[in-house]
Amino acid sequence: MAAKFLFCLPLRLGVLLFTLFQFLVCGGAAGLLWWLLYILRTDEQGKESWDAMPQYFRITLIVAGAIYTIASLVGLLGFLGAIFKKNGFVKTYFTLLCTVFLLQIASSIWYLVTFYKARGESGDDCLKNDNSPERVAFCNALEQLKTVPQGWAIAGAIVPVVIMAYCVYVVHHYIKRLNQQKFEKEQRYHKSAPSYTPGKGGNKEETHPLTQPTVTYPYSDSVNAFGTNKAAGYTPVASQRV
Repeated sequence: MAAKFLFCLPLRLGVLLFTLFQFLVCGGAAGLLWWLLYILRTDEQGKESWDAMPQYFRITLIVAGAIYTIASLVGLLGFLGAIFKKNGFVKTYFTLLCTVFLLQIASSIWYLVTFYKARGESGDDCLKNDNSPERVAFCNALEQLKTVPQGWAIAGAIVPVVIMAYCVYVVHHYIKRLNQQKFEKEQRYHKSAPSYTPGKGGNKEETHPLTQPTVTYPYSDSVNAFGTNKAAGYTPVASQRV
């Protein structure tokens, strides 16, 4: 049975919905992260919070913003390819989607590691080397993070990976469908092309082969064979000698 989107819908509809959702959601998340980084780097209070952040937390924000930006652009490319049925666009989208899928897995793992690392850090360890107000505010935020249920954090990391994996599955089968449609179109074109017919007119004897039984070839007659065509009354010269 041919693959379907949600078991009953066309694959093209699934690709359109996936790519549009990916473009909007990932674009919104990327814009929010880059806006947050802009505030942290330009605002006076934001700079203090940025300086108080651990290095791994800064790297996490920047990497997440870059991944969501790439995912948004990839979604836009796939959406255009699905609308115009451009096999090249969809294949490019599929290649980039697989790359983003791998990055999504790495990002989710990094997110869980960062989450549990922050949860495992005690207040005394957080304030061990710095007692500034900004550092105290950051450590209080980490204490609030410990109140977040672990199930929500795990679901937030795993659910996007599962959705992305299903998207890869749907796009892969949609590419196969486009290739099949292209092959069937070429087959219909070859079948509808007119077959070759020889032109009319001209000498029929010139258009028939020499072995055609309906055509007489003069040099194949027995009377024209070598030594049989003799003039009447011919007598060899030797018999005329005395």
